[in-house]
Amino acid sequence: ALVVGFGTSTWLFVKEREAHRRAVEAEQQQAQLRHQAEMREKITQAALLVSQERLQEADSLLSSMNLTQPTMEGAAVFRAVGEWQAVQGRWKPAADRLSLLLKVNQLEALDVATMDYLRCGPALIEAGNLAGYAAFRHEAIARFSVAPCPFADRLVKISLLLPASPALLDSLNPLAVSAADGLAAADAGGDHFTAAWRSLAMGLLEYRRGNYANALQWSQRCLAYPEANGPRTAAARVISAMAWFQLGRGGEAQADFAAACALIDEKFRGSSDRGSPIQGFWFDWAFARVLQREAASLIAPAAPAS
Repeated sequence: ALVVGFGTSTWLFVKEREAHRRAVEAEQQQAQLRHQAEMREKITQAALLVSQERLQEADSLLSSMNLTQPTMEGAAVFRAVGEWQAVQGRWKPAADRLSLLLKVNQLEALDVATMDYLRCGPALIEAGNLAGYAAFRHEAIARFSVAPCPFADRLVKISLLLPASPALLDSLNPLAVSAADGLAAADAGGDHFTAAWRSLAMGLLEYRRGNYANALQWSQRCLAYPEANGPRTAAARVISAMAWFQLGRGGEAQADFAAACALIDEKFRGSSDRGSPIQGFWFDWAFARVLQREAASLIAPAAPAS
């Protein structure tokens, strides 16, 4: 009787514990579903506010959200609000919104998704979040290097906006190969606009590798294409200036740096806007300005060549 009673009690205890576990799991699942529904509702509200250009209200709504599930509507909202903050020069909230964008843009096409990385990288640096930028570029490389990427030059370029370690440069090799292939394809197809941007990425890559003569050749190749673009020209001039300096050609370095500064300083003296593909987006200009600061620390202290 004792054995049977003990066995029955144990069985009932196990059943009760299992029922309790299932109840807790069901409660947690319901809570998660409620949370997801609330997030979807807030995203829809924020999207409506964005469409009405009530970006401050949309931003306030997003500030309480920690969305992590992929969603195209959510990506569009975080992108719009992040860009609005960046254009206003409010870099910390811009970096926060654009970092969240990268968590939810997995449903976007590669063209859009890689552009989002061009948006986020400069915002993190301008916000002073260097640790965030370091994590950002490792994540970018891991996400896009698993297969050939037609927009690999964007990932190469944005991952090298600040100096990189040899290990990070090595991890970029698959994307660098794709970027070189993409440049050849753009040249073959007569797409000079795309080829110029891809030449810029190759120039920055060679500069970070310490191949200064190659960096100079790529930056000059970028500048030689037709269909000039302000921030692309400025960035190519900065890379050229730094390469000249590293090659011991101070006069050429000063000349290219002065030309780049004239473009960048004029842009940032004027009013800020989102920009356009032809004239350059805000993040293209921010990219050039980050490089300008690096070049200034390298070149400006040096005395001009006689």
